[in-house]
Amino acid sequence: MTAKIRDIIFEELLKKPIKKEDFYQYISGVIRGCGILNLGRNAFTLELEHKSYEFLKIINDYVQEIYKYEIEEETTVTLLKGDKSVKKYSLIFSPNSSKDILNKAYILNNNLDFYEDFPPKFFKGRESQKEYLKGLYLACGNIRIPESENSTSGYTLSFNLNSGTAQDAIINLLANCLNITDKKIFRKAESNEIFLKDSDCIESFFAYIGCPTALFTIMQVKMERKIKNDANRARNADIANINRIIEAGNKQKDAIEKLMASREFNKLSDELKETCEKRLNNLDLDLTSLGQMFNPPVSKSCINHRLRRIIELANKL
Repeated sequence: MTAKIRDIIFEELLKKPIKKEDFYQYISGVIRGCGILNLGRNAFTLELEHKSYEFLKIINDYVQEIYKYEIEEETTVTLLKGDKSVKKYSLIFSPNSSKDILNKAYILNNNLDFYEDFPPKFFKGRESQKEYLKGLYLACGNIRIPESENSTSGYTLSFNLNSGTAQDAIINLLANCLNITDKKIFRKAESNEIFLKDSDCIESFFAYIGCPTALFTIMQVKMERKIKNDANRARNADIANINRIIEAGNKQKDAIEKLMASREFNKLSDELKETCEKRLNNLDLDLTSLGQMFNPPVSKSCINHRLRRIIELANKL
């Protein structure tokens, strides 16, 4: 379930064209998610490393066609995670191209100091913020849907940032864009990962960045599970009610039979005798239906009072 939805989201976002006017916001989000800075001779080279070849190819083609940036190397990296090998692809920019991108994306300034926050002029409006978050999700975003169909919690949207340098700034950006308190955005201990655990906030995120397929897929999963869980709860409640009726009926049956086997039965009032006989012959009925069998009909509370009295008398024997 989770893998399928994750692929749907990634493919949908990948198909959205990069907007030229918001390219540096987009690439800034990408760098914060999967960028690696390699220090050479008084200069950094920018490397993007990701498991999706298509994702890096789109960036590669775009930056060369539009900005004429130079790509120094394209490589394939195989990493070992436990017993499994994970193939990743790497895109390395030339030093001059790296310097220009890192500067305009507000990752590094001219003094090679890292930006820890977004300068006021960086975002030109909602669209540039959307592009930043889109790039960030594609680079390091992940979503988890609880596998258990009975679970109403466990939905998680996470961003595994490449460093903690701009972590606070990204948390504030998410809070402002989604109109939520930053207390709903969590940090993973001893990690650069940040995440949201509220399913409504997760839906808001995908609505904000313009990912309707992901939004409606998550909403559909939640709705289907809610309907199924509600039906299960209703069925369980019905079963519990039936069990209570059976248990009460058996208790009443035992009391009536105990009284009938004794001399005390003949001492009962006509109302209690009739109640004993009707209950013994109609153990499957609820008290309301049982009351309707009398002439004239009696209320549920009246039947309940009579049966309690019968049980009390039987317990004295």
